[in-house]
Amino acid sequence: MKISFFKRRYYDLRLGGIMVSPMVQMGNFAMIAFLYVRDIIPIEIFAPLFMILGLVGLSIIGNKFRKHQASTDWNMVLEKQTRKAAIFYQMMKAIKEGKTDKEFDKQMEYLKSIKDDDD
Repeated sequence: MKISFFKRRYYDLRLGGIMVSPMVQMGNFAMIAFLYVRDIIPIEIFAPLFMILGLVGLSIIGNKFRKHQASTDWNMVLEKQTRKAAIFYQMMKAIKEGKTDKEFDKQMEYLKSIKDDDD
Protein backbone atom coordinates (compact mmCIF):
# COMPACT_ATOMS: atom_id res chain seq x y z
CA MET A 1 0.00 0.00 0.00
CA LYS A 2 1.38 3.38 -1.00
CA ILE A 3 1.74 6.32 1.33
CA SER A 4 -0.36 8.42 -1.07
CA PHE A 5 -3.35 6.20 -0.17
CA PHE A 6 -3.14 7.37 3.45
CA LYS A 7 -2.53 10.97 2.41
CA ARG A 8 -5.63 10.84 0.22
CA ARG A 9 -7.77 9.37 3.05
CA TYR A 10 -6.54 12.07 5.46
CA TYR A 11 -7.37 14.76 2.90
CA ASP A 12 -10.84 13.24 2.38
CA LEU A 13 -11.34 13.20 6.15
CA ARG A 14 -10.42 16.88 6.43
CA LEU A 15 -12.78 17.82 3.58
CA GLY A 16 -15.57 15.80 5.18
CA GLY A 17 -15.15 17.73 8.42
CA ILE A 18 -15.20 20.99 6.53
CA MET A 19 -18.50 20.03 4.90
CA VAL A 20 -20.26 18.67 8.02
CA SER A 21 -19.24 21.38 10.49
CA PRO A 22 -21.22 24.25 8.90
CA MET A 23 -24.33 22.05 8.69
CA VAL A 24 -24.11 21.22 12.41
CA GLN A 25 -23.56 24.87 13.25
CA MET A 26 -26.53 25.91 11.11
CA GLY A 27 -28.72 23.34 12.87
CA ASN A 28 -27.66 24.66 16.27
CA PHE A 29 -28.33 28.23 15.16
CA ALA A 30 -31.80 27.24 13.90
CA MET A 31 -32.69 25.56 17.20
CA ILE A 32 -31.48 28.50 19.29
CA ALA A 33 -33.25 31.00 17.01
CA PHE A 34 -36.50 29.03 17.30
CA LEU A 35 -36.25 28.98 21.09
CA TYR A 36 -36.28 32.78 21.07
CA VAL A 37 -39.25 33.16 18.69
CA ARG A 38 -41.36 30.08 19.50
CA ASP A 39 -43.97 32.16 21.34
CA ILE A 40 -44.29 34.55 18.39
CA ILE A 41 -43.92 32.32 15.31
CA PRO A 42 -45.11 28.70 15.10
CA ILE A 43 -42.68 26.05 13.79
CA GLU A 44 -44.78 25.58 10.63
CA ILE A 45 -43.94 29.15 9.59
CA PHE A 46 -40.48 29.40 11.15
CA ALA A 47 -38.97 26.36 9.38
CA PRO A 48 -39.73 27.37 5.76
CA LEU A 49 -38.95 31.02 6.50
CA PHE A 50 -35.60 30.07 8.07
CA MET A 51 -34.77 27.81 5.10
CA ILE A 52 -35.63 30.48 2.53
CA LEU A 53 -33.72 33.24 4.33
CA GLY A 54 -30.78 30.88 4.90
CA LEU A 55 -30.57 29.90 1.22
CA VAL A 56 -30.82 33.52 0.09
CA GLY A 57 -28.12 34.52 2.58
CA LEU A 58 -25.82 31.69 1.48
CA SER A 59 -26.35 32.63 -2.17
CA ILE A 60 -25.40 36.24 -1.51
CA ILE A 61 -22.32 35.22 0.49
CA GLY A 62 -21.28 32.71 -2.20
CA ASN A 63 -21.70 35.31 -4.93
CA LYS A 64 -19.53 37.81 -3.06
CA PHE A 65 -16.90 35.16 -2.41
CA ARG A 66 -16.80 34.09 -6.06
CA LYS A 67 -16.52 37.66 -7.33
CA HIS A 68 -13.98 39.00 -4.84
CA GLN A 69 -12.10 36.26 -3.00
CA ALA A 70 -11.90 33.21 -5.29
CA SER A 71 -9.59 34.84 -7.84
CA THR A 72 -7.31 36.04 -5.03
CA ASP A 73 -7.18 32.53 -3.59
CA TRP A 74 -6.28 31.08 -6.98
CA ASN A 75 -3.49 33.63 -7.47
CA MET A 76 -2.11 32.82 -4.02
CA VAL A 77 -2.08 29.10 -4.89
CA LEU A 78 0.01 29.81 -7.97
CA GLU A 79 2.37 32.05 -5.99
CA LYS A 80 2.99 29.31 -3.41
CA GLN A 81 3.13 26.43 -5.91
CA THR A 82 5.52 27.65 -8.53
CA ARG A 83 5.73 24.16 -10.06
CA LYS A 84 2.01 24.33 -10.85
CA ALA A 85 2.44 27.78 -12.38
CA ALA A 86 5.30 26.48 -14.54
CA ILE A 87 3.16 23.57 -15.73
CA PHE A 88 0.28 25.88 -16.64
CA TYR A 89 2.69 28.17 -18.48
CA GLN A 90 4.14 25.25 -20.46
CA MET A 91 0.68 23.93 -21.37
CA MET A 92 -0.51 27.35 -22.51
CA LYS A 93 2.69 27.89 -24.48
CA ALA A 94 2.32 24.50 -26.19
CA ILE A 95 -1.30 25.21 -27.08
CA LYS A 96 -0.39 28.63 -28.45
CA GLU A 97 2.52 27.36 -30.55
CA GLY A 98 0.90 24.05 -31.46
CA LYS A 99 4.03 22.07 -30.65
CA THR A 100 5.86 20.63 -27.67
CA ASP A 101 9.41 20.91 -26.45
CA LYS A 102 11.53 19.00 -23.95
CA GLU A 103 10.39 21.12 -21.02
CA PHE A 104 6.73 20.42 -21.86
CA ASP A 105 7.42 16.69 -22.11
CA LYS A 106 9.22 16.79 -18.76
CA GLN A 107 6.22 18.51 -17.13
CA MET A 108 3.86 15.96 -18.65
CA GLU A 109 5.96 13.10 -17.26
CA TYR A 110 5.84 14.76 -13.84
CA LEU A 111 2.04 14.98 -14.00
CA LYS A 112 1.83 11.36 -15.18
CA SER A 113 3.94 10.23 -12.22
CA ILE A 114 1.56 11.99 -9.82
CA LYS A 115 -1.44 10.38 -11.49
CA ASP A 116 0.20 6.94 -11.44
CA ASP A 117 1.16 7.35 -7.78
CA ASP A 118 -2.45 8.11 -6.88
CA ASP A 119 -3.85 4.90 -8.41
